Amino acid sequence: MRKTLLACCLTLLIASPLLGHQPDEEYRLYLAFSIGDTFFSAPAPTEGYWILDLPCYFCIPPYHARIDNTYTLGFRLGYHIAPRWDLETGFHYSRTHWRIEGPFFAPSEQQNFVYQGWVDQIDVFSYHTNLIYYFVKKRVQPFITAGMGGITFNGEQTPTITNTITNFAINLGGGVKYRLKKRLRISFDIKDLIIFNEYIFDQTRNNLTLNLAAEFLF
Repeated sequence: MRKTLLACCLTLLIASPLLGHQPDEEYRLYLAFSIGDTFFSAPAPTEGYWILDLPCYFCIPPYHARIDNTYTLGFRLGYHIAPRWDLETGFHYSRTHWRIEGPFFAPSEQQNFVYQGWVDQIDVFSYHTNLIYYFVKKRVQPFITAGMGGITFNGEQTPTITNTITNFAINLGGGVKYRLKKRLRISFDIKDLIIFNEYIFDQTRNNLTLNLAAEFLF
C-alpha cells in the first residue's frame, strides 16, 4: 500500500507541470465522505468448498458459505490532473460476518459434534487508487472509473481461524456527480469489486458496491 501511494505521489509531482493552466474557478483537490453498501457474492450451496482454517475435518455438501452484505463508510481524496480526468485514493470500512450453514462435523476432545452453523465477526478494510474519466464537465457529470488496491479481512472472535487476510482487488464502474454549489458536489457510483482469492472461498469473486458521497472541492 505504501508503495502504491508513493508511486501515485511521484506521478502527480512529475506530471503537474505538463497539465497546463488551471482556471481559477476550477478545483485541484477534493475530499469526499461516503456511505453505501457492499454485496458480497457467494457460491451455490452445492459447490462444496473446503473452507481453509475451519476446525472441520469433513464438511457435508450442500451447505452455504457466505459473507454477509453490509454497510460501508469511507472517504476519498481526489486530485484533478487533466480537463476530464481525476485521480483519487479512497479508504472504506465495514463490519460484517462470515458464516457457514451446515451441517458439518467439528472435532472436540471427546467426540465429533455436528454443527448446524458457524459464524465469525470480521472487520473489512478496503483501499484503492482510481482514475476517473468524465464524459462532460458541467453541472451534471457522468463518469467511469477503474482502479486497484487491496481488501483486508480481520477476524475478531475465533482464534483458531487466521485473524487477518489481505487480498489484491480491482474495481470497475461508473456513476454521476452533481454540482450543488461552486465547492460542493454529491456523487453516486456503482462498482464491480473484484477480489482475488477471497477470504472464505479462496477464489476470485465479483462483488457489487454502491456509494453515495458528498465532495468538498478546494
